[in-house]
Amino acid sequence: MTLYRQLLLLLWFTMVISLAAVLFLNVRSSSESLQIQSQVNTESALTSLGMRLAPLLEPLDKTAVEVTLNAAFDGAFYRRMSVDIFATEETLVRENRADPEGVPGWFINLFDIEPALASAPVASGWTESAEIRIEGHPGFVQQQLWQLSLELLALYGSLFVVIALIGSLGVRVLIRPLRQIEHQAQAIEDKDFSYRVPEPRTQELKRVVFAMNRLSDILNERFTANARQLKALHQRLQQDEETGVANRQHLLNELEARQAEGEKTHAFIALRQLKGETVRKSYGYPNWLALIQQAVGLLRQHFDRPDSLVGRISEYEFGVLVPVLPSDDLSHSLAELSKRLSALQLPGAVAEQAHFSLAGTLVESQDGVGSLLTRVDTLLREVDALGVDRFVWSTAAPDTANVLRTGQAWVELLRRRIADRALTLSHQPVVQALAGPAVQSEVYVRLLDESGQEMRAGAFLPVIEQFNLGAELDLAVLDKILQEQGETPLVLNLSLSSMRDTGFISRLAALTAGQAGALFIEFPESHLQREPEAVDSFVQILRSLKLRFGIDNVAGGGLELDYVARLRPDYVKIAPAICRAQDDASLTLLTGVCNTVHNLAIPVYATVVESEQQLNRLQETGIDGFQGYINEGGGA
Repeated sequence: MTLYRQLLLLLWFTMVISLAAVLFLNVRSSSESLQIQSQVNTESALTSLGMRLAPLLEPLDKTAVEVTLNAAFDGAFYRRMSVDIFATEETLVRENRADPEGVPGWFINLFDIEPALASAPVASGWTESAEIRIEGHPGFVQQQLWQLSLELLALYGSLFVVIALIGSLGVRVLIRPLRQIEHQAQAIEDKDFSYRVPEPRTQELKRVVFAMNRLSDILNERFTANARQLKALHQRLQQDEETGVANRQHLLNELEARQAEGEKTHAFIALRQLKGETVRKSYGYPNWLALIQQAVGLLRQHFDRPDSLVGRISEYEFGVLVPVLPSDDLSHSLAELSKRLSALQLPGAVAEQAHFSLAGTLVESQDGVGSLLTRVDTLLREVDALGVDRFVWSTAAPDTANVLRTGQAWVELLRRRIADRALTLSHQPVVQALAGPAVQSEVYVRLLDESGQEMRAGAFLPVIEQFNLGAELDLAVLDKILQEQGETPLVLNLSLSSMRDTGFISRLAALTAGQAGALFIEFPESHLQREPEAVDSFVQILRSLKLRFGIDNVAGGGLELDYVARLRPDYVKIAPAICRAQDDASLTLLTGVCNTVHNLAIPVYATVVESEQQLNRLQETGIDGFQGYINEGGGA
């Protein structure tokens, strides 16, 4: 039973006892007053009857005596009247033994009223001729008490209701801080440190509220500090200090992870400063650094696309990993960039131009990091042979005929195949231990072309994103998932366009409780970087629909992890580039992510786990589960 109900019951019980005691005392006092009044009335009636009978007894007129007795008895409420006539030794008696009308028997038994008794002789001169006895009827007193009790009960009942309502409101106001403290304790238990309780006026509760708020502040500050330290560690381990772009290790790890996933086609653009060492010595480090930062700024601005990554390869070389369509030709884009680079002036020099070489190539599916860097270096050497401020674009040989399609042809094909539900699904489970039961199973989609052959994800996913077909594809995948639902919850990866699509949101709202319970919604951290407001709104919708969700590719974009406390996902998955890297720095970063997220009691899952050696090192960081090719039956 809640404290509120206990206090109300105590208050009501106390009021009932108090009002019942007052009611009983009032009735008892009234009973005594009515009995005294009844005795007085009986004695007055005796005196009056004696005076009326005295003339009728000498000489005796029996008929007149009976008439007078009847008149006296019928005109009042008495139990018994009797007249003993001494001359004839006769007794005239009148009795009324009926109970009072409308008075319950239990009330009569509760108040045992003694009848009022009075007797006196009737004398003529010095001779007594008769004796009169009158017994008052207690029913008269009981009837008066009953009426009074009803009136007092109605009054006190109304008073009880009014006091009970006022008391209930008062108790509710008084214990409101306790309810808020209870909610705050529940929020702390749920690892939500943002809840605060206003300080109450009650001194004792004020101290408790202050302590609880301070505890929440300390926990929130600790989590925020951990998130800041983790971001600083992330920057130190993955960012180049001079330019702020990804360092060589992170760029190559990301390239290797994306190649392993194979979901998108990428181009790799390389920029090299010509005679960088000479420029640095001639014009000084500050001027050289300012020039490099300008060049990096142009790279970022020119290839400002979702999921593109700018990184530093060496002291004078930079690379850009750019998602593209298989049929994209970036030669025009590189020509424009080369023109803008050639316009850069060396700071501190008079009309002295800076010179750069620019080369780009389409990354092939079989490319490794070493082979790609070798090919890029060869292309840069070709550019150097052409002269300053030149560029080269090399298209990798297509492995399928799909790359020959134009962008519009891809859009038309994909829309037809999605509408026809020409797709297949594969699953990759998330487990807590090797050969253990699946916690969830992530769904991967493959579209079928006109001949029924599966199209490589890297061929069509860039088209899906570029032309905002994500909502259509996600709806088709959702319908397919609902047909395949089993005991293991399935994970649906969402595109950013689905989060903004009212049709897709309406479809989620139409899910039954059983369907919603067997489904996880997942989206990458990059969606937060691109449109944080859209993600926040979508998460609120998921909460209202009681749908569970997770965040993928965490710690891959350099965001502070404070967004995890704000969104409160049901789980997070670490970026593949961090999970694939086995150096101490990456493992330290992963350990920091696990510790920070575990402060919110949110599980952390590793991705792209391919070997037991990799798994053993990842488990030392504190992960709660993993997925990848190492899982039996797992696939991409």
